[in-house]
Amino acid sequence: MSSTPAHPTAPVSNDAPEMLEGWRVLHTTWCVDRTQARAQACPFVASETQAAYRILGHKADLLVVTYARTAADLLDLHARQQAEAHQAGLLPVDSFVSVVEASLYEATGQAHAILARRGLAPRSPEWTTAFEAEMATQREVLQERVWRTIPDREWVCYYPMSKRRGETYNWYALPLEDRRKLMRGHGQIGARFTGQVVQVISGATGLDNWEWAVDLHADEPLVFKHLVTAMRFDEASSRYAEFGDFLIAARLTPARWADLRA
Repeated sequence: MSSTPAHPTAPVSNDAPEMLEGWRVLHTTWCVDRTQARAQACPFVASETQAAYRILGHKADLLVVTYARTAADLLDLHARQQAEAHQAGLLPVDSFVSVVEASLYEATGQAHAILARRGLAPRSPEWTTAFEAEMATQREVLQERVWRTIPDREWVCYYPMSKRRGETYNWYALPLEDRRKLMRGHGQIGARFTGQVVQVISGATGLDNWEWAVDLHADEPLVFKHLVTAMRFDEASSRYAEFGDFLIAARLTPARWADLRA
């Protein structure tokens, strides 16, 4: 006997979370070719949608974060970056493509609870209409987050991450309500650092080798250590998170660019 497929917005146990998406993002890293005496000006002009940072350590020299409205716009910006970077004697090291996103985990859970209290049957026409009305308000609030310009802070901590899909711990096999509960606790830890850190999460599933890029922006880099340490002890990270390389970098100034060229 065939079963009736669930409506996409119904609270099925292992549904993917609904997302709002905004800026298309490109992270690139570069090394200075000090044998090249080319253009002396930095090719990466700072703006609300592009920021360059000098990396602390030897993984690369520069980190550049670029936002664009569409993938086509991002492709054009990348082509321009490559040409101008070549003229400045810069060599590409790595890149990461993603999209700024905001999960509706918590908003969806609240909407489900409200509709349950109203006695509406899941997947019914009345339920679907009421659910969309509840979610419309949440989407409006979160639009500001997914289209926020690059935070104007001195330091950035950038790293890619994924959720574990191993035999023992598999994030994607967890029921939706379990994932929602874990992410709620994770968010409560982050809330302790409100005002000290601005966090930007961009999704990369199907776009790059990791599932997310994380940018933490702050005026004091020590806060990155405190925040990430606190997060590591949370179950959402301790059991289910995989991390790539971390980069710490400071806003590129004319003096820092001159030091790189020396």
